[in-house]
Amino acid sequence: NPKIKTKCRTNSKIIKAYLYVDSHYFSKRESISFNEDGLIGFAGWASSSNVRPIILGFNKWCDWLAEEKLDANKSEKLVSNS
Repeated sequence: NPKIKTKCRTNSKIIKAYLYVDSHYFSKRESISFNEDGLIGFAGWASSSNVRPIILGFNKWCDWLAEEKLDANKSEKLVSNS
């Protein structure tokens, strides 16, 4: 079973994406959804305590992306100033 389902444009830009999780008592429940209308959903099936690790992981991923973007911008400035 795939853990990620995406729909992309012909230029490879993502239109929507769904990430799934498994446990010992369920399989392929939606963990995070990136919807076409811009909504990001977090485990609508889960209680507030069970969704917490998903949200914390998402926040860490966002922090990582932001840091990667800063590093890329620094590299571009170094190259353009050379």
